[in-house]
Amino acid sequence: TKLDLETAYQYLHKEKGVTNEDLLVHGHCLGGGPATNLAARRSGTNLLLDRSFADYREVARERFPIIRGLTNKVMPSIVNYNNVKHLPDVKGHIAIVTST
Repeated sequence: TKLDLETAYQYLHKEKGVTNEDLLVHGHCLGGGPATNLAARRSGTNLLLDRSFADYREVARERFPIIRGLTNKVMPSIVNYNNVKHLPDVKGHIAIVTST
């Protein structure tokens, strides 16, 4: 997902001339992790989190308790989709949509 989003970003930036300030990355549910990661790495990119999570490891621990050890040790070395940690690095506008 991270590579897919980066590829789309590179296309828009290099081929279409879209600036970070004109870009809005929409992350819905699990897509919030890759979206926040991209916006944090690409200064000025705007972010819309749509019913996403704070930290994917918390979601994995809650939904799949049998693999709790895996979510703490292995998954962070593969992807680090921790929205709480990365949100302060987002320099564009941020909108967060939630529901109950």
